[in-house]
Amino acid sequence: MGFGLVQTNTDNQPTAGYWQPIGYPGQRQAVVLATNYQGIGLPYYLWFQVTNLLYKVDATFNEDLTCDYSVGGMCKLKQSCATYANVWSTGWTFNFKFQGAQDYILIPIGSFAEDDTTTGECKIYIQFLNDNKHSESGNAILGSMFLQNFKNYVQYDLQTSETTNNLQLSDTNTLNFAYIGSDSLQELDTPFNLLYSLAGGKEQIFINHDTFEFKSTVGGQLGFQLNTQFEVSLLGQYVQTFQYNCLNKKDGLRFTSCEEEPINAINYFNSTVYYDIYNTPTYGPSEYGGYNTSGFTYKSGVCLKANTIKYFCTTSPGLFYSADSVYNNHWNYGSAAGAGTMGFGKTSPVWDIVGAPDTKMFDIDMSCFTDWTWAEPSWTATTTQSYLNFGGFSDSYKSTDAKTSIVPEQGGSILFSLL
Repeated sequence: MGFGLVQTNTDNQPTAGYWQPIGYPGQRQAVVLATNYQGIGLPYYLWFQVTNLLYKVDATFNEDLTCDYSVGGMCKLKQSCATYANVWSTGWTFNFKFQGAQDYILIPIGSFAEDDTTTGECKIYIQFLNDNKHSESGNAILGSMFLQNFKNYVQYDLQTSETTNNLQLSDTNTLNFAYIGSDSLQELDTPFNLLYSLAGGKEQIFINHDTFEFKSTVGGQLGFQLNTQFEVSLLGQYVQTFQYNCLNKKDGLRFTSCEEEPINAINYFNSTVYYDIYNTPTYGPSEYGGYNTSGFTYKSGVCLKANTIKYFCTTSPGLFYSADSVYNNHWNYGSAAGAGTMGFGKTSPVWDIVGAPDTKMFDIDMSCFTDWTWAEPSWTATTTQSYLNFGGFSDSYKSTDAKTSIVPEQGGSILFSLL
């Protein structure tokens, strides 16, 4: 299963396309055809993958789209469907290939859209299924809005007990870009970084301050498991998190949860809902952000909490390290560890969010958030004006101002020399 863009000839036959794979790595996805359902229902992880991509199909989508992740929730656009004619006519489609079938099926996104005459909004019936709470919601569901593009007939062979479902394009009401067949296609470049390219690949990320411990974090999420706070490694070329069952395994001491002293982490990543391929690679013990850890590596969505873009996430799965064991806590002993560390080094997966540009830049502007009233009675701490400009510099940096430049001793290292 994938979501992406198709190009067709004058006969509406596909000639080229790009579809971002949707689903769990190495896993087949069960699908139910149900005429008693409306649009397309997707389990938790698949739904977030698709909605992440939806925000990247068009500039107006990013501004006007809202997707509701309550059970049965769907996506809505602020205006009527006709307002977004460019989206329906461009070739945005779902691509399905069923196990055992030789052909693939293209379903236009417009198949799931309709006007809400009460609110004037455009509903897109891409609906949320919470498979964390309801077992049958682990299946993707294709409902009547999908079937309106096709003729569907079913054969039961009572001798072999085999059931065959057959789909053909409808003769009367098939939308443009709907297709069943096996034509080979030219592969296009990914269309999902267009928004960031138009914006110069720049976004602002707010920095949050803990005025008790004087540490700073950014908002982020891994595997679409909702936002939490991550520490930052300015030059670290990795993303690391603490797993739901992470333990502090200091030699000679009783194992304790990583959420307890002296690590004080957020045991964030729930690997039990991440369908791996049963041979998830392990790592470590390795040093990340001052912690000596071991655990598992995963590939999934990596997101940062940004100022203007709602889903500032990788389109392809990004690699991250999920620690289930911590052996040493080198320079953060006794202070809060957050949910892990987001590295902003040159090969970190966070750069894939904007399409892995050749030139990578970011700046940090930190407000003074410590309480200095003991020195200046009129001092007011500022906790909401620190930010990180990702992909460029703010206007406050001037080449004419005095500055110092420092370079790591080794490429990608965090080591600097002092004289």
